[in-house]
Amino acid sequence: VPVEQASVIVATDRSGSMQATDVAPSRLVAARRAAQSFVDAVPADVRVGAIAFNQDASVLQSPTRDHAAVRAALGTVTAAGSTATGNALERALGLLRQARVPGSTEQAPGAVVLLSDGKSVRGRDALAVADEAAKAEVPVYTVALGTPQGTIPSSDGSGSRAVPPDPATLAQISERTGGRSFAIDDAAELEQVYRELGSRVATEERPRELAGLAAGGALLLLLGGVAGSLRWFGRVI
Repeated sequence: VPVEQASVIVATDRSGSMQATDVAPSRLVAARRAAQSFVDAVPADVRVGAIAFNQDASVLQSPTRDHAAVRAALGTVTAAGSTATGNALERALGLLRQARVPGSTEQAPGAVVLLSDGKSVRGRDALAVADEAAKAEVPVYTVALGTPQGTIPSSDGSGSRAVPPDPATLAQISERTGGRSFAIDDAAELEQVYRELGSRVATEERPRELAGLAAGGALLLLLGGVAGSLRWFGRVI
């Protein structure tokens, strides 16, 4: 299938916990900038779509080769609400189905890059949707953003509450779909990983190993191969 038929969806968590500042200047700002760097790195012929999600999954931009429009849409994301990762992944799969070339009998290559900073507490079971992605041969690349020490103000104003990321579930999503999973606690590392993914993820039929992503301390989980085996690189957070 020609690369110009490929599509990739960038799904970014916009729940309230993304206001945490353990990743400077905040998780949300770091995620927005990294997603824009991803779009900049994607080949011009590849269509890119964008979703922002909390308890709802909103389409910021349907898959398009107008990468400037995607970049602008990503810059509008604000943080509020809770997290429904399964709903976001389901919406991304729907966008990829809609992006297929009319009249084509082949499944156009597609991938999802999903960033979240917390445990899914609403909507569909994320692992069940991951199994649907696997059946559709859509690899899902996940990023768990943040540290266990991340906090945001409590809703009653009495102090703060912890908002740790959930790398284990995101790793399972990637493992089930043939993608890769990253746990990152630094904005520079996040941007590096997104740039590398942008240049590779939509143009390889089934990406194997993304060289260089462990540089700078990013935690790279090479998922796939022997079931249940993980090779860890970089700093454990």
